[in-house]
Amino acid sequence: MHRTLPLVVALGLAACNQYGYVPTTNTSATVRGRPAADYQMPPENPTGDVQLATLGIAKLPAVMGATVDALHLSMVVTNNGKLPWFVDRGEQRVQLAGQTTPIYASPDAATPPRVSIEGGDSQTIDLFFRLPATEEKARELPAFDATWVVHTPERTVQERTTFDRFTVEPAHYDDWSGRGGPSWESPWGYPPGTD
Repeated sequence: MHRTLPLVVALGLAACNQYGYVPTTNTSATVRGRPAADYQMPPENPTGDVQLATLGIAKLPAVMGATVDALHLSMVVTNNGKLPWFVDRGEQRVQLAGQTTPIYASPDAATPPRVSIEGGDSQTIDLFFRLPATEEKARELPAFDATWVVHTPERTVQERTTFDRFTVEPAHYDDWSGRGGPSWESPWGYPPGTD
C-alpha cells in the first residue's frame, strides 16, 4: 500500500474563473475522473500502456514555513508483458518557465527513484512539479508540455504530451450549509482548479 501525501487542493469561490487541463492528443482514457492521454507501449509492439493526466495545481505541505504550489501529474503504467518495465521518477519533466523535474513523487519518497512495474501489474506514479512564481495560478499557466520516459525490455520510450487549459463555468451555486455545494458544467464532470 502506498502512503498518500496530504494535499490541499485549491478550490475557488464562485466569482473566480475555474480552470482544468486536458491533453491535446490520445485522449481516449480517464485517470481519477480526469481526461488522460493514452499511449500503447512500446508503440511498435504493445504489451501495455501509459496514461497521463493532470490533477491540476496543488499546495504541498509547508516547507520552511510556506506551502509550495505544484503541478500534479498522475502517470498510470500498465505492463501486460512478462518482463518488468521501470520508470525513473527523476527522468520525468514538465516545461514551465524552464524545464522542471519533480520535487515530490509517489510511491513515497523513501523508496528508490526507480519504480518497477512487473509483468501483469499496474503502477500509479504521482509527480509534483514546483511552479515558478510567474505561473503559480491557473490563469498564469495556459498550457504546458510533459516529457515522460518508460523503460521496456525492448527499448526506452520517450514521449511528449501537451496539456491545454480550458475554462469551466459554474452551473449554479448552492450554499455551504451542508445541503449542497457548487455544481460545475464540465465535459468530464469534475470540479476544476481556480485561477
